[in-house]
Amino acid sequence: DFLTKNKRKKVEVPQDDGEPSWLRCHIRVKIINKNLEGGKFYLKKAEVVDVNTYKVCSVLLDNGKLVSNIPQKDLETALPKKGGRVVVLLGNFKGQRGKLIDRLSNTGEGVIQLNEDFSLQNLSLDSFAEYLGAEDDED
Repeated sequence: DFLTKNKRKKVEVPQDDGEPSWLRCHIRVKIINKNLEGGKFYLKKAEVVDVNTYKVCSVLLDNGKLVSNIPQKDLETALPKKGGRVVVLLGNFKGQRGKLIDRLSNTGEGVIQLNEDFSLQNLSLDSFAEYLGAEDDED
């Protein structure tokens, strides 16, 4: 039959490390893998421009270089300065955008004012990132 003749190709999916996927386009990240490209991208900041597959993305470095097939485990979220735009990546407010009001380093949290209802939320610093997309993007 048709399905047997046209078997689907297997897509390489990274081993699940138990961490939830937080990758999305238009967020700012920092490369934390010292071995990637011989270390020349270590601690460089970039924008996620495409999420290729589960937990794998392409990023555009601040110097304009496009780097593909970066696993999520090689990245960490980058945060804006106070007053900067953010998007929530994990938890109850996932997908909502807002503004960083304050960083509470002693608790590892940030105070975010959500655009949707203007409420203030204390969220883990790992659960949001600087948002670089257009103000009216619906991604």
